[in-house]
Amino acid sequence: MTKPFKESSQLLEKAEKFEMRIAGLDVGEKMIGVAISDESGAIAQPFKSIERDSGVLECLREFFREYGVEKIIVGMPFLLNGTEGSESRKTREFAREVEQACGLSVEFQDERLSTREAEVVLKNAAINRDKKRRAGHSIAAALILQKYLESYRR
Repeated sequence: MTKPFKESSQLLEKAEKFEMRIAGLDVGEKMIGVAISDESGAIAQPFKSIERDSGVLECLREFFREYGVEKIIVGMPFLLNGTEGSESRKTREFAREVEQACGLSVEFQDERLSTREAEVVLKNAAINRDKKRRAGHSIAAALILQKYLESYRR
């Protein structure tokens, strides 16, 4: 006679050890889009856009702590030819600040055209222009994070 409940609970416990939340960031000059994965690390969802001001690192640190984020994926704005420009250097600098302030691992994901993709998603949304602008950053962060999650699972 098998004990399916016991075996199932043991498998569940093992599976839970591999779960982690990952955050995605779309770093802009004025706003930062934030996205978060589900606990299985399979699906990214937009979370919010926050203003990039003097309190942004504390805001991110609190968000990461509250949601149990263990890794951060930052969109890297490569030029269309695949090289890094001045925006890439600024993004790397900000990512270093986030890594130091939050004590979490930071990785980069190519974000070329993610803002354009987010604009397409929002084009027909029934919300005002300002809300679209703010939502665009978090949607771009979710697109960046989803690309990372999909490449990670391959």
